[in-house]
Amino acid sequence: MERNIVHLGADPFPPYQFINERGTVEGSDFDLVSDLFHKKGFEVDCYIDDWGVVFEKFKNGKLDAVFQVQKTSEREAEFAFSSLLRQGASVIITSDPAIVLENFEDIKSKNLELGVSTGYSYGEKIDQLPEKIKFAYDTMEELISAVSNKEVDVGVIDRGVKKYLMEKMGISEIYEIPALTFLRDFYVMYHKNAKFDLK
Repeated sequence: MERNIVHLGADPFPPYQFINERGTVEGSDFDLVSDLFHKKGFEVDCYIDDWGVVFEKFKNGKLDAVFQVQKTSEREAEFAFSSLLRQGASVIITSDPAIVLENFEDIKSKNLELGVSTGYSYGEKIDQLPEKIKFAYDTMEELISAVSNKEVDVGVIDRGVKKYLMEKMGISEIYEIPALTFLRDFYVMYHKNAKFDLK
């Protein structure tokens, strides 16, 4: 008898989902989503790759669902969303303790360069800042290195990822700017005609 398998996708985002040294997927969000599907009677097969590749496979129907996704009106018009998976805290970081910011507009008004991750939507507070002050990095390691090496003044990163990478990369002189911490809601996104419902 054929197993009831859901094909999932996500981008690498340790410690939430990543391919370990054994070549298998692990991470706290992967466990959360796997448990969600197991309770509905499905086994999971998870594909981890750059978001652009994952999203293209999802749009083409090669993946049933993608996770650790934020809602946008454009996505909601085309796809279905689970109930809230979890909230993640994003932080603005710097290696210069002299930088003091009270709001997101200060990044622009103080002519600071902001490191961001390629292809990510952070929500209105970050997305509305001028593109000319943003410098995109393909990996979180590159982003945190850029902040550490003062290639950019500040960067935006998930707090859990920051903690994980600072330990992994042996970086200690990175500071959060508390006034600019913000929460992001994460969901599982799936096709409207899916064989499951995660509402």
